[in-house]
Amino acid sequence: MNYKHKLFSLTAALLSAGLFSSAAQAATVTIDSLSYETNENGTASVSDCPENFTGAVTIPSSITVDGIAYTVTSIKNYAFQSCSSLTEVVIPENVTSIGSNAFRNCSSLTKIVIPEDVTEIKDWTFSECSSLTNIVIPKSVTFIGNQAFSGCSSLTEILIPEGITSIGDYSFQSCSSLIGIIIPKSVSSLENGAFYLCRSLNCKKTTFSPEASFIKKCTFL
Repeated sequence: MNYKHKLFSLTAALLSAGLFSSAAQAATVTIDSLSYETNENGTASVSDCPENFTGAVTIPSSITVDGIAYTVTSIKNYAFQSCSSLTEVVIPENVTSIGSNAFRNCSSLTKIVIPEDVTEIKDWTFSECSSLTNIVIPKSVTFIGNQAFSGCSSLTEILIPEGITSIGDYSFQSCSSLIGIIIPKSVSSLENGAFYLCRSLNCKKTTFSPEASFIKKCTFL
């Protein structure tokens, strides 16, 4: 057996054993302070950011690990929770899912843009982001989860787009600077305390459709 044939046979054996592969694999890696979980389908999720991170962060649309490119499509639960010095996050358009508690208690966060293909704002996602003054919810979103924006005390305005059908329990609780909101006709369910303790909310600047037939107690107290 000549040298080239031996080398080919060894490479084939390694590939067969899974010891040497060019295919996407599940792993956890850290790149530029952010941790990612890669998946065998060629996608990756942002899984963690150190709590002492300071300033703005741009999440890349893809990462390369061992020569293999992974498309970043999601942000995991709790990924940025309590990053209290995080000021701005740029999320790529290919992200379609943002987990619950993902940005909870990011008290210095002032700016974030939610990508157009995200369909849910999950429970506690932006809770206690007390420096956030404005946020645009894309038209793709159909559901705002429980306490999703609770404690966003600097939030002055928010546009809820047509297409959202449900606003969860205490979703905007203690948004004490919120002065007005328009609830579209697509909303059929306003859950308990959705705007509880929104002391600046002006009822004259708050409108909702008669289709919102399921309005629970304490929604606007």
